[in-house]
Amino acid sequence: AMDAGLGSLVWAIVFLHGTLIAVDVFESLFETTLVYSGPMTRRHFADLDDGSVYWTFSVLVWVPLYVMIYLYPRWS
Repeated sequence: AMDAGLGSLVWAIVFLHGTLIAVDVFESLFETTLVYSGPMTRRHFADLDDGSVYWTFSVLVWVPLYVMIYLYPRWS
């Protein structure tokens, strides 16, 4: 029963993380289009900064999550 619960948790986290990444990829493509298509306002720079902070956070958080969710159960 514990294995099924852990498997469900893993797939839920993978799905949610994948959804967030997909949404942010489209947002980043849109912002890239804005950068190359015309004048930028102060608000656009704030959006670009938020996107870069999100990508950094995603990468830094995924490493310990990977260890806790995928590797730790195999070690115990």
